[in-house]
Amino acid sequence: MGCVTSFLILAHVLSPFMRVLSFWESSVSSLIEKIKSRSENIRNQRNAFVSKLEELNNTLSETLSEIDVWVQSEQKTLEMIGPDDWIYGYLSFSEGALKVVYRSTEDDFNDSMNQVPEEYQTVQTKNIKSCPIEWLESLSSEKQINSLLSNIEKSLASIESNTIGTIDSLNKALDSQSEEVANETTSALKDTNSEELLRVWLKARSSIQSDPSDSITRSSSYLESVCRLVLKETNTPLPNKKDITNLIGSAVKVLDLSDNSEANKDMIQLFGGVKSIFSAVGSMRTHFGTAHGFTPGDYVAPEHYARLVNDASATASTYLLRRMKQKLNKAIKTDS
Repeated sequence: MGCVTSFLILAHVLSPFMRVLSFWESSVSSLIEKIKSRSENIRNQRNAFVSKLEELNNTLSETLSEIDVWVQSEQKTLEMIGPDDWIYGYLSFSEGALKVVYRSTEDDFNDSMNQVPEEYQTVQTKNIKSCPIEWLESLSSEKQINSLLSNIEKSLASIESNTIGTIDSLNKALDSQSEEVANETTSALKDTNSEELLRVWLKARSSIQSDPSDSITRSSSYLESVCRLVLKETNTPLPNKKDITNLIGSAVKVLDLSDNSEANKDMIQLFGGVKSIFSAVGSMRTHFGTAHGFTPGDYVAPEHYARLVNDASATASTYLLRRMKQKLNKAIKTDS
């Protein structure tokens, strides 16, 4: 009877503690489950975040392939390493990849003490796969990403502007050279006293921009006419096959391109290349010109094709005309 009474008294005394322990176990268990769930959720979100950042990296790498771009986002504190020291950095895109560039305030202090100029201060880099996730999260806010992309766009605009300027400069230089060639050709044609040949040349030249295909046709016809003129003026019969390649071959043969025998061999070899140019011009006339008519859907030659054909025609024909003049003048002096 006494043992039973003692047990009841002890149970009565411990009852509140048991209730507290039971509640505590239940509460702790619930919190642990919540922590597990939230931790798993964070890991999943971070994995998704890193995947998106890698996707951005791949997209930029593909989009900016072969374009040398070096840009950075706004600078931001990444990690505290002491009461008054921290690491700071920014997202950078260079050499085709996203990177994290960083320094510490301790680096700043040491460089300041050693009087290291800012342009010689060193930084460290990490690729996004080896960078602490907390750093990446800090540098991937909407503001940071927008600043990076905005700076990329500005860099591309600058590159585009410089490229356009370079192209314009080259075009001006080439146009200048092209005009010199045209002026020399016009001068050589005036010496022939052939208004028809001059008219064909000027028409070919003037239609380069307005009608490139027609200019190719006229440039080819002009070359044929120059060769025919050379053969006529030197009393040389036309070749049996009167295509542009055979015409230039006959014209080169009759002119003896240089008074020096060795130089003449070199010039004949050189004009072998010119014959190839003339042959190519004939092909371009067939494919892109208007000599054989034009139907909807045909390829339309761009201006630079026509200019190349016209300039090549001008350069070669000018030499032939000048050489013909020398040969004729020499013949006149011999007869005298």
